[in-house]
Amino acid sequence: MPRESLGHFEQLVLLAILHLADSGADDVYGVPIVDEIERRTSRPVSRVAVYIALRRLEQKGLVKSWMGDPVAERGG
Repeated sequence: MPRESLGHFEQLVLLAILHLADSGADDVYGVPIVDEIERRTSRPVSRVAVYIALRRLEQKGLVKSWMGDPVAERGG
């Protein structure tokens, strides 16, 4: 089954994931992806757009997500 081509923003998200993982991050989350894309493009990025792109990348089999256990820490 052929994969769909990647859109420009999906490519940015995937490259940000690869860069963050290469920098030593064990797991990569939405906010660091937003920060990485904004830093490299000097443009604002919507968190919602990143999460939508992540869902599309997962549907295409390029990334995998999971729900972690809740933590007592606020915002964790």
